[in-house]
Amino acid sequence: MMKCFLTGGFVWLAAISALSAQTRITLADVYQQVEQLRAQVGRLQLDMEALQRENDSLRKALDIQGKQQSALVSQCNQITAQVNSQLGMLPQREAALKKEIYAEVTRQMEDLAKQTQTGFDQLTKARAYGQSQTQTTTFDQDYPQTGVPYVVQPGDSLSSIARKLNSTVRDIQNANQISDPRSLKAGDTIFVPQR
Repeated sequence: MMKCFLTGGFVWLAAISALSAQTRITLADVYQQVEQLRAQVGRLQLDMEALQRENDSLRKALDIQGKQQSALVSQCNQITAQVNSQLGMLPQREAALKKEIYAEVTRQMEDLAKQTQTGFDQLTKARAYGQSQTQTTTFDQDYPQTGVPYVVQPGDSLSSIARKLNSTVRDIQNANQISDPRSLKAGDTIFVPQR
């Protein structure tokens, strides 16, 4: 029995010894795996810190964009209020402009009426003067009795007709009893004496 005990003891010792060697290998593996896990955790912590920094900078950028957007909205609101205010004033400005235009047109019409009246007054004086001239003008019968009829053309004057038809202004005036050479009108037929 002792032999059996001894043999069993050796077996037991051998088993303990094998278990101890196997435990050492397993502990070394566990230690190595723990070190790898620590390295991975360290890398993860670094990555997490970088992500947090990036997240903070993105939040700041969003805050800045939000403030800029808010400022733009505020400016748009101010511009809209100014435009609405200007649009509200348009009817008043239009009425004022109409009054100014009406006053200016009225003034110009009054000036034109004064000028027209002055022109009529001058024309009346000129006619009165012409009539007094006509009454005192005497026509000579000393002009050639031979000649040609002539239809006055636009732009003709007594002198141009006299040159054209070999006559004189005085003979044409006497033959047609023209006291005022300005009274000659296009379409009139006159007698042009010729020598």
